Amino acid sequence: MKIIKDEELFLRQHNLKKTALDIGNLIEKELEITFNKPIYEADELNCPHLGPKYIVRFFQNNESSDVIYADCPRVITSKYEHCGDSIELCLDCVLEQFREE
Repeated sequence: MKIIKDEELFLRQHNLKKTALDIGNLIEKELEITFNKPIYEADELNCPHLGPKYIVRFFQNNESSDVIYADCPRVITSKYEHCGDSIELCLDCVLEQFREE
């Protein structure tokens, strides 16, 4: 697995292509699709659409810790306004579920 520094992850996360979704005010959440989004702890997920896994090495107080990431091609993010939390779903996984029904 490739190892990258946390600075490179920061640059990836802040240069993502995003598209806001207008859902006709049906819900009070902000929805957006993000392309090639780095996904935290990708080794614990079973999404078949994730790209190759890579390690991000974080440094703090002269110590390092490694976290496994992978990029998801299309992620739907729902952000709750009242608490700042969000839910992320792989758009391709959602579409596959609809095709199966």
